[in-house]
Amino acid sequence: MPWPVGKRTKSNYSFMHNGKTPEQRFWEKIKKSPNGCWEWLGTKDKNGYGRIRFYGKIQYTHILSYRMNKGEIVKGLEVCHKCDNRSCVNPDHFFLGTQAENCLDAKQKGRMHFGFKLKKEEVLSIVDFHSKGINCKTIAKMFKISDSCVTAIIRGERWQRVTSSHVSEAMIMKVQSPIAGMIQCC
Repeated sequence: MPWPVGKRTKSNYSFMHNGKTPEQRFWEKIKKSPNGCWEWLGTKDKNGYGRIRFYGKIQYTHILSYRMNKGEIVKGLEVCHKCDNRSCVNPDHFFLGTQAENCLDAKQKGRMHFGFKLKKEEVLSIVDFHSKGINCKTIAKMFKISDSCVTAIIRGERWQRVTSSHVSEAMIMKVQSPIAGMIQCC
């Protein structure tokens, strides 16, 4: 393994914190749940993945757990969660896969929508609200999307399969600025 594991040596003594090795600090921040997940109780990133400073480097805890328990990770592969619990560090809940395999797994489990934040009904509502005079910024806030996304829907640049029969030429002209092709969403 690329870091010292186990006994205290002169080279890894500087990584001791409150008399504990990085391994000891790692294992004390885990709570075993009835569902088999080992919940990470330490620091997490904004996406819910555990993080820890381990021998001077910030590490993702699921990757660290895999490496400590199962060995090195082959280049090009990722540590993926079978349990879909981002804070789980149980090595039995991991599998190695490519990024594409991880994305496919997430999609099959309904966790990834490949950028499609809106449903067909919502897109039609956006078009309807705009036809009633509601501006792009207001619509964007209502659906928690960007102004440019709303404008692209109205102009028929996105979601054409849904909007093609609902967007009139007059509606498209409303969102074009005097400068050809520019979008006005104010």
